Amino acid sequence: MLADSGVSRRHVKIVRAGDGIYNLIDLDSANGVLVNGVRVDLTILRENDRVEVGPEARLLFTYDEAVVERQVPLEPLHLSARQLEVAKLVSKGLTNAEIADALGSRVRTVTSHLDHIYSRLDIGSRSELAIALVKRGLA
Repeated sequence: MLADSGVSRRHVKIVRAGDGIYNLIDLDSANGVLVNGVRVDLTILRENDRVEVGPEARLLFTYDEAVVERQVPLEPLHLSARQLEVAKLVSKGLTNAEIADALGSRVRTVTSHLDHIYSRLDIGSRSELAIALVKRGLA
C-alpha cells in the first residue's frame, strides 16, 4: 500500500518465473508504470531497476536471494509444442488470423488450439494467457 494519489488500488504486480527471472506486469493502472523512465505494460526486471508507479512513488527493484530460494516454483504449463507456439504468438498481440498466417494453418485450427489451451490452463482470455507465459519467463 502506497500513500500516493497517482497509484491505483491494484497498480502493478511483480512475479518471479521458475527460472529466476522477475517480470513486472502493469495491472491496467490508471497512470501506468515506468521502468528506468520508459512506460511498460510488461517487462523483465533486473537488479537496481527504477520503478515509478506514481508522481511520488518511486521504487528500486532488488531482492534477497535467501528469500528467493525458499519460494515454490510455478507449475509448468503442460502445453504441446504447437499450443505453446500459439500461446507465444497470442502474447505478442497477434490476432487468430495473423497466427494462422504465421503458422501456415487455418483460423479455425488456431481457435481450436486456443480453446484447448484455455481449458487446460483454466483461463478465459488472451490477457490471462499472456500473463501465464510472462510469469514463467516464456514471453
